[in-house]
Amino acid sequence: MRLLRRLIAIPRLLGRFSLELCASSLRVAYDVLTPTHQATPRVVDIPLRLTDPRAITLLANGVSLTPGTLTLDVVGGALRVHAMFADDVERVQAEIRRLEGPLLDLWEPDR
Repeated sequence: MRLLRRLIAIPRLLGRFSLELCASSLRVAYDVLTPTHQATPRVVDIPLRLTDPRAITLLANGVSLTPGTLTLDVVGGALRVHAMFADDVERVQAEIRRLEGPLLDLWEPDR
């Protein structure tokens, strides 16, 4: 069961990251190309469920590769992220948790 869960987690992670990458690229491009800017930058802390340092590093790098977000630090079990569109902090947290889910299945399938 663990192996199956891990095998399913890999395409889920790649698919989720691809969707987030495309959506955020379009959102940043739209904001840059239009005369009115919708950006509301803010630093947001996202409490992590991950405990494996490799998984946390992969999540942090995935967040930084996504346009409009940048991982600043891991502080006290939370990922500190600068988000370009952070008018709704819960939405930003939910987007990053969607990336965290497949990593939990991949690195911590017994949780």
